[in-house]
Amino acid sequence: MAAPGGGTGAEQPAPGSGTGTNAGADTAPVTEVPTPTYTAGSIVAAAFDTVNSERSRCGFGKVAQNAQLDAAAGGHAAYLGARWNEALFDTGAVQDASRSGFTGVNPADRAARAGYTGNVSEYLGYHYYSRPKDYGNALVRTMFASVYHQIGLLDGNRDAGAGVELAQNTPLPMTILTWMTGTQPGVPLQEPATLVTYPCEGSTGLQPYMYGESPDPFAGLGLAQDTHVGHPIYVRAPGGQVLQLTRARVLSAAGAELPVALYHASDDPNRRLGVHQAFVVPRVKLAEGASYTVEVEGTAGGVAFSRRFSFSTLVF
Repeated sequence: MAAPGGGTGAEQPAPGSGTGTNAGADTAPVTEVPTPTYTAGSIVAAAFDTVNSERSRCGFGKVAQNAQLDAAAGGHAAYLGARWNEALFDTGAVQDASRSGFTGVNPADRAARAGYTGNVSEYLGYHYYSRPKDYGNALVRTMFASVYHQIGLLDGNRDAGAGVELAQNTPLPMTILTWMTGTQPGVPLQEPATLVTYPCEGSTGLQPYMYGESPDPFAGLGLAQDTHVGHPIYVRAPGGQVLQLTRARVLSAAGAELPVALYHASDDPNRRLGVHQAFVVPRVKLAEGASYTVEVEGTAGGVAFSRRFSFSTLVF
């Protein structure tokens, strides 16, 4: 965990939840969902709105609020908030049945206990609570500035729930976000029909660098986490297509080229990526309040592609 912001904790995806497809009649990304019912102006409402806005903008499809996943996520956030001083950001996906506030050993147990019958994934984010700010947006931006958690926020599931808890029993009060997604049995995952990226053209407000992620996506690769690495840039081909990046550039507004690493499923030490997923990873942190242009080339399913898009970062 790196000061002064936050980070991404343990995550547990369900098999197939973000790295493939389900057969079905309609796998097109969702464009319309019911209006969420979270309290207006709350941290959880801002977090949910930010995720859906970013998903929709870049072609991943929206997720629909699910009350059962809200209950499961909220219960786990409360469990973590009650004992954050136990360093649970590294093992936070698992609960101890002997502890107060227990709602299920793992995400599947917690979802089932809340009445949800589909496969689920769970992702955790946290941020220091130190001054007035838009913490819902800040929590989500921290999770997007990662590898595995970014994939989780952009997975193919159709339902989502969120829970937020403020942990006060720590030297630095911490805001905790539990994000859960799922898809009911027999329902196909959302599947973009073409190659998509995050960020994409016109994306704004990106966190300039990683705060850290557990597990470490760069273990043994000579890439440091925390503020030494810029916001990872996600490239996703349709499920089943092998994605191979061959060239990428990240350019500042002044035309300066940043050093980057190309990161594929074959590089992933934890084997979380699918063959249709890859990242362009800036080897230096991005500047605050700055604009960048990305140029990336490669093949998807053996067919050559190129993309060029621009995005901008936030100011802390």
